[in-house]
Amino acid sequence: MTIVLQKNFFTTSLIKISLDWISSFDKAKQALITSQHNICLVDYRLGKNTGLELLQYANKIKYHTPIIILTGQAKNSLEAEIKTRKQTEANLVTAIKIAETATQAKADFLSNMSHEMRTPMHAILGYAELGSSDIDGTARENLSQYFSHITSSGHRLMKFITALLDLAELDSGQREFDMQEGNLLEIIDAVVADNALQLQDKSLTLEVKIEEPRHVVQFDTIQIMQVINGMLSNAIRYAENGQQLTLYLIPAELKYSNKHTVTAITFSITDQGVGIPEDELESIFDAFVQSTKTKTGAGGTGLGLNICKQIITRHHGDIWAENNTQGGATFSFTIPLIQTITEN
Repeated sequence: MTIVLQKNFFTTSLIKISLDWISSFDKAKQALITSQHNICLVDYRLGKNTGLELLQYANKIKYHTPIIILTGQAKNSLEAEIKTRKQTEANLVTAIKIAETATQAKADFLSNMSHEMRTPMHAILGYAELGSSDIDGTARENLSQYFSHITSSGHRLMKFITALLDLAELDSGQREFDMQEGNLLEIIDAVVADNALQLQDKSLTLEVKIEEPRHVVQFDTIQIMQVINGMLSNAIRYAENGQQLTLYLIPAELKYSNKHTVTAITFSITDQGVGIPEDELESIFDAFVQSTKTKTGAGGTGLGLNICKQIITRHHGDIWAENNTQGGATFSFTIPLIQTITEN
């Protein structure tokens, strides 16, 4: 295309300008290589590419002819691209943090699992070797002590393996729940009886306060018993000798995302222990996580509370922890009286 322009208002001489129109990004790159033009006017948008990309290519091949990017949308497009790139960078930073957290969680899990399995296994093997190495000369009382240690370590190992299997079963959705009417008070009495020896060993006082007259609730007996037993065992494990534990059963309501409200019941257990850091009140219900205040020789696998959470979730309920104003913590769960909940 040739355009004729008047050079000067007072003269009649003319200037001829040859204008080449190039319609694609690849053809524009080829034109830059041939370098047959005195100036290049480039639109910002070049199909799926941009004028900035063409400018980068020109710089790469050391193209010296002036290039001007023309478009009224250039500023907006540049701002949009900058915003997109910033968001991409932010997403990348978030992804890196998530990956680092996951990696650390995996490392913590492997370390914790190794400790929880090796410690009792070493004890079993050690005491078994002591007994078998001198079975004829070992006093009966020593053999009895060895067997006691072996039994205790075996129970600890079995408890950890059982927790792992429970977690795997719940995570995969393979555990079936049999929701039937049951008396929650009877479940509490049975759990307290099962833990009577542990309470006695630490001289702990247990008080039960019942404020809910309706004790018949729809739940899976075995699963809810596991939750209550887990919460009570947890409180006993971290309580100091001579302290008091209090169990509560009180009326409640549950509100769901569809704004549906149902009559419910809340079970709580309050201790006088060290409490929980505020920023860990939610994370302690994650798998393989223990509070930094309770990572002591008291034991624990970091699985129990997560198992409890999954069981309560399957009961359409809620579970949480909070610190007491006078010290210690309270663990609670709320489940509906009737298991006919729909979230739609």
